[in-house]
Amino acid sequence: MKKVLSMILLVLLVLTAALALAEDSKDEITMEKLGTTATLPEYYTRDNGFAVLMEKGVVSRKPFVSVLAIEYFPLPMQTYQELEESIDSMTEEEIELIRNLFSVPAQLVVTDGDFEAVKPYLESEPVSDPVQLGSAEGYTYWYVPTVSDSYLRVSDEDSEQQKAYEEELDGIRSEFLADLQKASFFKPVDEEAEFVGQVISFTSKDLDGNTVTSAELFANNKVTMVNVWGTWCGNCTGEMGELAEIHKRLQEKGCGIVGVEQEYGITDEIAKEAREILSSNGVTYPNVLIPENDPVFDRIQGYPTTFFVDSEGKILTYPIVGAAVSEYEPAVDSLLNNEEVAHVEGKDAATNGGKAYRVIVYDQDGPVKGAVIQFCDPSTCTLGKTDAEGVATFDMPEGTVYDVHVLKVPAGYKKEAETYHTLDKYSDINIILEKE
Repeated sequence: MKKVLSMILLVLLVLTAALALAEDSKDEITMEKLGTTATLPEYYTRDNGFAVLMEKGVVSRKPFVSVLAIEYFPLPMQTYQELEESIDSMTEEEIELIRNLFSVPAQLVVTDGDFEAVKPYLESEPVSDPVQLGSAEGYTYWYVPTVSDSYLRVSDEDSEQQKAYEEELDGIRSEFLADLQKASFFKPVDEEAEFVGQVISFTSKDLDGNTVTSAELFANNKVTMVNVWGTWCGNCTGEMGELAEIHKRLQEKGCGIVGVEQEYGITDEIAKEAREILSSNGVTYPNVLIPENDPVFDRIQGYPTTFFVDSEGKILTYPIVGAAVSEYEPAVDSLLNNEEVAHVEGKDAATNGGKAYRVIVYDQDGPVKGAVIQFCDPSTCTLGKTDAEGVATFDMPEGTVYDVHVLKVPAGYKKEAETYHTLDKYSDINIILEKE
């Protein structure tokens, strides 16, 4: 397999004109989750490969760790773009041949601890000493040169090609470090932490058009779990049946659940679909439409998102972003016992009952066609492109939690740098793109 992959890549390298080493244009980028403003290129290009920025954001809160990685692809960008354009006509076997084409040569890591605290969150062991770039308000900023061995699968039978890749990795690391050494630093913005202490207060309508206020929904509960969901979100509807059971148990404790439905333009048809979803899952807790221009709900960036509030609507702890059915009741129990609630990272995905993983991409108006999806296990990646329904399907084995990136967005959309995660069983991930 390695020999075949090497031969195919070498043929591609011969057939494709090498990109010039001219410096890429660079833009000033402010990354709030990393507390960093830096002038960086969209790509670091070389003759044999190129690297892209991948903002992973907050990966831990105790200690706080936030990460920006660069991913190196060992083939010319033009070749990669040609493969990208032809992916719809490629066979599964052909796609398999380019699965391994990436590595992580360097990371920017921000922490409120020491360097030892960040080691569990690195892609691999550092290949040389990390460089402390600066500090701000108790946070330190590190450049860490790392590399996975995935690119070796392409080049390990060709020492000259191997040498060329390693030289390019060194050059990319040096340029990335030089760019970061000119950066400015500030306290990272932890958007989820900023929710704590805010008050959810609204007047809205239920799915039958009746006016409902948050005050009447929360007043009689010691703690209310506010679950924000949508009919379009498989992650949300996938946990609905279990939420119905949790609600029954919470009621016995003087608590409850309120569903807040996020739709991109409510219609009678969508309202009917929502009622059917709730009914088929045995949901009896109240559900309302998401209020417009709301200071809390307008800042939600993932679905489902779950808040825990007191009887006056005050948010008591970090929201859970993503599906995390097993964590909801323990969080309520901890709040009732006046215990600290550990931050929970929700699952990005919900089981789909099918025989493959699906990544579903939307914008505010509906499905997005043509988004290029990178789907990775710890050592390999494959590519897919969303169809007219916004769906990219990956026929990969269960038993692994896969990382998912939107590698390229269609024209007119903002770049999506987040890293998403599947379950270890066939599941759906829903991703929302913003238009420029």
